[in-house]
Amino acid sequence: MTLGGKLVLLVCQYLPNGPRMQLIETCSSQTGASMGIGEAIADALAAAGASLILISRSEDKLQAISNKLSTSYPAQRFIYRAVDIGNHDLVDRAISSAVEKLGHIDILINNVSCSLRFVDHCMATGLEERQ
Repeated sequence: MTLGGKLVLLVCQYLPNGPRMQLIETCSSQTGASMGIGEAIADALAAAGASLILISRSEDKLQAISNKLSTSYPAQRFIYRAVDIGNHDLVDRAISSAVEKLGHIDILINNVSCSLRFVDHCMATGLEERQ
């Protein structure tokens, strides 16, 4: 796990010299779950016992992470939805369909950023000036 993953693991699972956090029978919905810190958060939550709704634009990455988590933590359920967080209608439908399968959301993690390509696009087109 990367340094960022170790920090997330520390924050999500452990208190210094204290007990491990238990999230059995909880469900977390998480955006930006397909790589980096988002993937590390997903792993930490799953290790603590949570079932997860993983959201990102990259379906192939989400499927790989979901498969990895399902293998490592067979007691939990993992659902993924590939959706661009900028499309609010699709996000609503994705969350609704996931909640139908898992029943509820106890933890919400918003871990979304824009890519450098998008920033470059905004700079090139003057998008930031129109807002």
